[in-house]
Amino acid sequence: MNGKNKWLDHILHADEKQQKKLEAFFKEETTWCPEHVLSNFLAAFFLVLFTVFCVMPYQTWDFSSDDRALLFGMAYCGVLGFSFYLQKYNTFSMVGNYRRRVDELLQYLPVSNRQLHIFRLKKMIRLCIRLAGVTIGCQTLFTLAFMHTYSVINLLWPLLLVFIVPVGVAYLLFFLSHSRLQ
Repeated sequence: MNGKNKWLDHILHADEKQQKKLEAFFKEETTWCPEHVLSNFLAAFFLVLFTVFCVMPYQTWDFSSDDRALLFGMAYCGVLGFSFYLQKYNTFSMVGNYRRRVDELLQYLPVSNRQLHIFRLKKMIRLCIRLAGVTIGCQTLFTLAFMHTYSVINLLWPLLLVFIVPVGVAYLLFFLSHSRLQ
């Protein structure tokens, strides 16, 4: 892997050779089949909705009223967006309408299931870092431009919703699946 991702590989105990093989497999096997195009479109749609909700300055939210329902809707958009984004790393379309799990295809490569889970988790973390950067930047800009005020919560709110919670849930699921793989 390149130098900027060494810290992530070290934290997750990733095997560099297997990660390169997975990267090459998904780069080579990425096709323009309708399932991949649809899942990428739906991921982008729901993640844009999720990010738009997260960009709204914290000062505009009223948690004592109907904004709680909006918060649950926003969380649902995030869950759908992240699940559609990871769909291309879970299933693979064969010729015709036949679909297989990526786990079944990778049993013929020298790649462990644990390394596949690490690969998926790294993709999720990279996406969350990008979304968190965009969301924090936009919320800072909007808060200063329209609200003429700024607080630490304006940094913590998008960081919590876009990075900490999704990565925390993915990391928890990784450890639950890792304990099952041992």
